[in-house]
Formats: sequence, structure tokens, C-alpha cells
Amino acid sequence: MDFYIDHDMIHIADTKVAHRYGDFFIRKILKFVDLNRKLHMIKI
Repeated sequence: MDFYIDHDMIHIADTKVAHRYGDFFIRKILKFVDLNRKLHMIKI
């Protein structure tokens, strides 16, 4: 977290990197596709 004072005001900047939501959902979708493929291969 960074901050600086400009006259009478304190400015705060959160330097935390934003999460990559797109990458998260793509990984989950790929896991689902793989699981779905494996389930279709099971002979019942």
C-alpha cells in the first residue's frame, strides 16, 4: 500500500495485483471438460 500527503489530503493507493478472473474460469471450465470426457468413457 502506498500513500502520500498532498496539502491537506492523504492519498492512498492499494498496489495489490487484481485477481485474474478470466484465467480462473478457464481453468475451471477445462477441468469440467476433462471430467465430463472421463465420465462419458465409463461403461455402466
